[in-house]
Amino acid sequence: MKLEVSTLWGLRALDEIQLTGDYIDLLEQQLPDLRRSAEKAIRAEASLERAGAEGDDDRLVAFHEEASQLEQLVEILTRPIAYGAFLAVWSMYESIVEEVARRKVGGRVPSGKTNFVQRAKDHFCKHQLQLHPEFDDSAWKHLSSVCAMRNVIAHANGWLGWANSAQGDRVRELIDSSPHLQIAEGHVLISLKFSRELYDTLSTNLRDLVTRVHK
Repeated sequence: MKLEVSTLWGLRALDEIQLTGDYIDLLEQQLPDLRRSAEKAIRAEASLERAGAEGDDDRLVAFHEEASQLEQLVEILTRPIAYGAFLAVWSMYESIVEEVARRKVGGRVPSGKTNFVQRAKDHFCKHQLQLHPEFDDSAWKHLSSVCAMRNVIAHANGWLGWANSAQGDRVRELIDSSPHLQIAEGHVLISLKFSRELYDTLSTNLRDLVTRVHK
């Protein structure tokens, strides 16, 4: 489909969407090697622990329990990579929505106590422009929960104890609903697959938004 965008800022927005997708592609290509490196480091450390645990049954039990959780440990070590992908996708989304609001919807999204998604939705509706026409109530709720998770990751490195009760409950509900999210040692763990799926959804809707405001 040909995108009818004639302004420099519109073209830049589309470029940002494409570049974010390229970044996710690159991480997906590199992640297997990064995971193998993390797994190798965990196994090496565990071997040293085992060597020092001879004659200490409690430490041997602890070692075996740790080894059985290897997958989760790998996720913990690669957490910064997954966070980087997720925050890149969200930054793409929020910056383009703000740019469209500033240029086409009477100014930037107002600040307030509700999260960015709800404020943006209300701001666009106030100016007779739907932000995401294809979204139903479930999709809006999901995106608001993703926004809450973004705040936990950006401001507290994923530590759920930072969030207030309502925000924490929303993030936990999101985690329970997705096979690509989990909690480990009180921190949110995000699979790269989650960021890929989020990018696919948001990029489609952002391209639609940018194109609509140029008609």
